[in-house]
Amino acid sequence: MIGVYLRNASELVSGKIRDYLYEATDKANRGIIYERGEQGSDSLILFLHQKRSIDEMAALCEKFGRIEKIEKKLRLIDVIVERGKIDQLDKYQILDSSSLDFEFQNLQALKSFDPTERSNAVKRLAGAEPRTRRDDITQQFIKMIPESSIELQLEIINALKTWALPTAGAEPVVLEAVKQIHAQGKVNKASMEFLIGRKVEGSELILEDLWEVNPAAWSEMMLQLGEGAQILLIPKLKDMDLPHLVSACEILAKTGTVDSIPLLEEVMESKEGQSANSLQATIDEIKNRQ
Repeated sequence: MIGVYLRNASELVSGKIRDYLYEATDKANRGIIYERGEQGSDSLILFLHQKRSIDEMAALCEKFGRIEKIEKKLRLIDVIVERGKIDQLDKYQILDSSSLDFEFQNLQALKSFDPTERSNAVKRLAGAEPRTRRDDITQQFIKMIPESSIELQLEIINALKTWALPTAGAEPVVLEAVKQIHAQGKVNKASMEFLIGRKVEGSELILEDLWEVNPAAWSEMMLQLGEGAQILLIPKLKDMDLPHLVSACEILAKTGTVDSIPLLEEVMESKEGQSANSLQATIDEIKNRQ
């Protein structure tokens, strides 16, 4: 258990701080707020079953205030909330994409300790055309990815499709995030579009896994690999069930090269019925494309 005592914090600010600490500690415990001080000017947030050390929690609290003291025996962090660290955003310009201050306001929101502000800013920027602060916003997105929830990571990657230039260095950070997201079965098409569209090495293996689980959903993206698709698919043709083989043949018919024909013929010799027909049709289509 860890307590965070907030001085000079309104009910609204205390709620935002609680949400921030909840997100920043991997959603271990949302925390319970108790009003303290005259007219609720202070608050105590109690985090039960908190796995972070008190020093780690104190470091997070520096995002929104000044640490007055740390009572390690009581497991209590005393924080003076500093209004200057709590971004004051223009509620009109932050929403108006035509405003000259739109990008600055949303960049400030991305840096906010408030998870809702950050998430909303990512969504707004994903639908906006980059202008003067493209690099600043891109770099802030990249910085946010490792420390964000899966849901926000996916939103950020979607925004990076628009904002990140090839020279920004987003690709390796996105690939690492998508690997971890894939391990939890939560990869979406936008994240794979970013990686495959930019030909990020290693992303084709994730796509192969996704295609094997659901060929219908991922076949169109497999086509984006071009000739690279045959490297993934041909070695596995012999052991594929009919739905996967038919899907693979449709992909290879559009992307396969003449060099793949002997391998396809070899597989076809061990097949019959619809499987053999699909392979023959693929071979014929490849020949017609040459």
